[in-house]
Amino acid sequence: MAHEINCGESMVVEMNHENNLKSCIKCIYMNTFDIRINCIICNNLLSDSFFTGDLSIPISCYCNDNKNSNDIFIPYNIYTCSICKTTQTKYLGDLDIIYKTNHAESIGSIMQNLHKLVCKIIEKYIPKIKNITEIGSAKGILSSIILEEYENISKYYIIEPSFIGNKKEKQIIINDFFENVNIEKYSDSNTIIISHVFEHFYNPIEILDVIKKNENIEYLLLVWPDLEHYKDNNIYQVLNTEHTFYVDNNFISLLFNNYSFEKIEEEKYENHSVIYVFTPLHI
Repeated sequence: MAHEINCGESMVVEMNHENNLKSCIKCIYMNTFDIRINCIICNNLLSDSFFTGDLSIPISCYCNDNKNSNDIFIPYNIYTCSICKTTQTKYLGDLDIIYKTNHAESIGSIMQNLHKLVCKIIEKYIPKIKNITEIGSAKGILSSIILEEYENISKYYIIEPSFIGNKKEKQIIINDFFENVNIEKYSDSNTIIISHVFEHFYNPIEILDVIKKNENIEYLLLVWPDLEHYKDNNIYQVLNTEHTFYVDNNFISLLFNNYSFEKIEEEKYENHSVIYVFTPLHI
């Protein structure tokens, strides 16, 4: 059970375990988070936390290799923007700690079949797709499936700062964050794929700004976790240190439309994901 904590640069947090296997875990951490001041979507000044006092949450979703290592917790609270109504976490963990150990590409049947469905969906657009740029793909699993299915794609760019997959012949790995990469490095690509990554961005509007400026893009495929289904069915996996904002599925369509992308296709998958296909309004 989490106890309320006070914010500060250096803290000690005690977490009592109800099973009494351990009386407590002491976790010391320093400078491991920032406080969100403005709304992630509309930049409105945020106020009025949901919880009266801050709770605490583990900073990462992976297990420590060393059982004697200190667990790191950061404060947890929620804001809802008074203007655009986006719900978002108040505290943002250090990305170097959150993603220190890759754990996002565990592949079971749900994710494997999702990749296959995305591959199937783009079939109707293949005649017009030149090359593809995927934003964030630690192992390149989706790209491998697409390249195996469609031989006409000669280049598949993967922009990923921590790629750990087995590089395939047509894959071009750009080891950096998307917002840092010059458009010229993937200028011969006319299709962007963002699969279970957009919800991880601390500044998704900056990402949309970069994509909007790319006049080469004809298709944008977004695979978004069906957080709306989670919320409506009391699945408490919505806001954590990795998924730091919540909006309804229709809001996603409106948001991309506001950045000059028109939705031409939408398909839900297994109460798990929503697959959107957008095209620029100028096409």
